Amino acid sequence: EVKNGNWFEKLQSLYESGFTSPSLSDAYIKLCSWSQTQHLLPVHDLLNIIYHEGDIIARYQASMPSSLRSRATANLHYLLELALSVDSGRYPSIMRFLQHIAKVKSAKDNQKPNSLREQENQNRVQIMTIHAAKGLEAPVVFLADSHTESNNNKAYSCFANWPTSEDKVKQFFLLPKKSEAPQCLSNLSAQAEKKNEREDSNLLYVAMTRAVHMLFISGSENSRAKNTWYEKIQQALPEEAITHGSIETAITDNNIRALGQKPKQSMNKHNKNKYAKRFISPSTKQNNKQTLSSSLLSQEEAVERGLYIHYILQCLTENKALTYPAGFKSYAVSKGALLNWEEEARQLLKHKSFSYLYKEDSFDQAFNEVPILLETKQGIINGVIDRLVLTKDKAIVIDYKTHVVDDKEELKRIADSYESQMYYYRESIKKLYPQKKCSSLLIFTYSKVSYEFNDD
Repeated sequence: EVKNGNWFEKLQSLYESGFTSPSLSDAYIKLCSWSQTQHLLPVHDLLNIIYHEGDIIARYQASMPSSLRSRATANLHYLLELALSVDSGRYPSIMRFLQHIAKVKSAKDNQKPNSLREQENQNRVQIMTIHAAKGLEAPVVFLADSHTESNNNKAYSCFANWPTSEDKVKQFFLLPKKSEAPQCLSNLSAQAEKKNEREDSNLLYVAMTRAVHMLFISGSENSRAKNTWYEKIQQALPEEAITHGSIETAITDNNIRALGQKPKQSMNKHNKNKYAKRFISPSTKQNNKQTLSSSLLSQEEAVERGLYIHYILQCLTENKALTYPAGFKSYAVSKGALLNWEEEARQLLKHKSFSYLYKEDSFDQAFNEVPILLETKQGIINGVIDRLVLTKDKAIVIDYKTHVVDDKEELKRIADSYESQMYYYRESIKKLYPQKKCSSLLIFTYSKVSYEFNDD
């Protein structure tokens, strides 16, 4: 028993003697883990880990009255920003950070968090640089202008060799443009270029990890731009994730790791636990083995068939030419099979039972490949609706299934297995069009049979 020790020594004694509760044991383990990394990580990175592993913001919000929650959250975010203001958040120095906090405390009131800071968590769009976004998160993030080339190789620069363990710079050189650099500086230029690439990758990692739910990456087409962020992201993603010339998959930690060195600790680990994400697979990726059990096609053939038919239907309903993009080249499809699938899609559009879904005078608006994101009590659910048809008072969700099945009982069994998927599709569309009555239709392209799901 420790009578005169501090609170941590008392907690350690209780833990070692086995008299702590599960919550206190967990607190002791986390404190020890954070303590071991305090001399290795910058203060900002360490605080990030503490915030997310300890669920600090959620705990503060749960323990405070509603009138003070926004202020507490703003102050917690402000603490992270303060950590960045000490040596740009690069070096592990808790003592210097505490000294900086003491200065902030003694500063005038106008230097402390103001009312604008309390509004950071409200529903509004914020436009900022990636450096300014460090330590912040948002449900949806747009990374704009990602297909531009850096001009660093065309400008004058400097090379500074300053190890973090040293008190002063070991080497410092002014470097001319890359095209003008003499041979004696070629090695230094190469080192500087490698350093810039590493910092560029780290900055890209920061940009891609600001999104909690959805990340949109965009850029203007530029044939002369080389080694851009957009190209790096595209190359890091698996080939099957890139279709129709766009990226259509959630970006994972593994994908990000391929872009640059990832920190040992990541706040994404906390996000995965806090937000249970569930993806409703789009029909173009028919990977539900249960629903393919009665089909004569193999799993690979079914995916291939579904991918093509969905693309054909999209082109035909948008009056586009059937030119297959580069993402389809990995599939060795015979010309005969392709012609059969095109004809299957055309017959579906001509079918009298479905004409009201495709004739332009039968509806007000129609959209193909509609992405949805729905927050439920169980977590975040996202997916892609094949087609959405809007009339004056109705919203009709359409989902294509390309199973090669004719048996009515088997079709009914397959349709029933997608009931929950169709429910979530309807719920997401209801939030967009609350004034319209929403229904969903599962259409089998091969048998020309449909099953309707609604809330009645």
